[in-house]
Amino acid sequence: MVRRLAIFAGAIAVLSGCDRPASSAELGGGAVHSSGASQPGTTSRDAAIGEAMRRFRVGLDSPAHLDGPARRDELVQRFFAALRNRDRSALERLALNRAEFAYLVFPRSRWINPPYNQPPDIEWLLLSAKSDAGLTRLIRRAESFELLSYDCGKPGEVDGPVTYWPGCLVRLRDAGRWREVKLFGSIMELGGRFKFRDFNNAF
Repeated sequence: MVRRLAIFAGAIAVLSGCDRPASSAELGGGAVHSSGASQPGTTSRDAAIGEAMRRFRVGLDSPAHLDGPARRDELVQRFFAALRNRDRSALERLALNRAEFAYLVFPRSRWINPPYNQPPDIEWLLLSAKSDAGLTRLIRRAESFELLSYDCGKPGEVDGPVTYWPGCLVRLRDAGRWREVKLFGSIMELGGRFKFRDFNNAF
């Protein structure tokens, strides 16, 4: 929680001199139209959310679905292969990207509604900062362990249309010892497609 608040404070400082979306105090709950624009009959709160989403989506194309495999096992197999090759670009393609977040995930998530009222740019900054740092740690350690299998158990969280597996553990051999460790953040499923929400990990 302290780390999240520190990143949040840094994000506010970065954005303070910019033409940014409405602050979290100005944002509230309510549905967001897919275009991000306010619609006739909406409240000022809805209009503020719509404007924040419109600004966040500038330059982004609207994806039809998550750009991920149709099986969770295939997603993890691709992860194992890319990590063995220390292929950062391949790993990044397996995770939620900004356009998918902007159009498919965030508008129907709990973070846009009270009590969070989180602007999309701040929530994306928090998510991507953790993911980037985790991915760097993974690639740095990749040569020291052998990946064997994984277990996610049952889905533990549903947020809007997205189902998450937050507790996945990877079984590996590290310096001759067997271990089970968190190598990535939640796996997410939306519309029958799977991706990693982020690469936050235990390293």
